[in-house]
Amino acid sequence: MRQLKALADLKQQELAQLTVRAPVAGQVEQLDAETGQEVAQGKNLARVTNPAALMAQVQVSQYDAASVRPDQVVAIDPRSADLPGRVLRVDPKVKDGLVTVDVRLLRQPPDGRVDQSVDAAIRIAELPDALSVPRPANVHANSTAAVFVLAPGASRALRQSVRFGLGSVDRIQVRSGLALGEQLILSDTSAYAGDHAIELH
Repeated sequence: MRQLKALADLKQQELAQLTVRAPVAGQVEQLDAETGQEVAQGKNLARVTNPAALMAQVQVSQYDAASVRPDQVVAIDPRSADLPGRVLRVDPKVKDGLVTVDVRLLRQPPDGRVDQSVDAAIRIAELPDALSVPRPANVHANSTAAVFVLAPGASRALRQSVRFGLGSVDRIQVRSGLALGEQLILSDTSAYAGDHAIELH
């Protein structure tokens, strides 16, 4: 009788384990299994989301990701209103030249949806009175690059080496190699890699 009772208890435990419960409260967004289907251990059965506790995932260039740290300030633009956030985690993997950054939202969007596209700006540093220029093509932060520079009033752009510092999406800091008032050619000049100067018409 004790053996039969132990076997019955075991079967009851196995039956109870067939009921899968989500570890968080939310709503079912997607089902990846059907009733009665046998699945391997660890397989995702469903996707459960909580629209009241959204977070953001943003893609950052692998070159800029080296400057991203947890707890940095983030401004999220979900097309309706700017939302404050903080960097939660930086993925150690690089995929297609991009690094995924998880951002904790300090305020939830009033009409936010799962998988909604957003723009984000991560504040990695503040540089008061820094010399900066629009970011040239193929120039990365904290690097030295040869660019074509046009002096004020000149019609010929000369190649010169410029040391760049921190960069944003559209601008980059100049550490040395440029003077105030000089202009750069911002478009891709890789076709002129062997030339010392470009004549502008």
